Amino acid sequence: SLDARALLKQSLGGDRMSSRQELHKLMLYCRDEKTIERVHVSEAVAEAAGSSVDDAVDAVISGNVAAFEREFAKLIANGTAPYQFIRTAMKQFYQLAVLRKQVDQDGKTVAAAVAGARPPLFFGRKALIENALGKVRLSWIVETLDKLQTANLESRKMSGLAAVIVHRALLGIAIERARAR
Repeated sequence: SLDARALLKQSLGGDRMSSRQELHKLMLYCRDEKTIERVHVSEAVAEAAGSSVDDAVDAVISGNVAAFEREFAKLIANGTAPYQFIRTAMKQFYQLAVLRKQVDQDGKTVAAAVAGARPPLFFGRKALIENALGKVRLSWIVETLDKLQTANLESRKMSGLAAVIVHRALLGIAIERARAR
């Protein structure tokens, strides 16, 4: 129904894997129904739009410790694997490193580097990335990538403590960014 479609659109977010899982769950839940109604969506679909790993990592990049804590706790409680945070953070910080290098070595402006990013940045993240690029050095990004790699290795060695290890690493980075602001 149109109501169900509108609610589903609100509930699904930028995290494609999470959205696909929610759609799969909804299809299983409604397999015997002719029409998916609003009540089906509200019963079967979690608020995927309200929380994504990207949102948690964006909070780290911006130094928003409270938002990171909230998103991390929500996602872990919903079953998000700790390695997804590390993978997403490494991907985003690597992209920051590439863009910062373009600014430092190629003489591009921050705005030009962000506009020419490949793959292109989601429009909702451009301001966040421009702000971060204007305030961080390439050496800090490289150090952060080293910390993330260390956390990745530690979390694999001690899988029972993976969530704690990943949380500690990302929280430390978020605090560094908050202090730098």
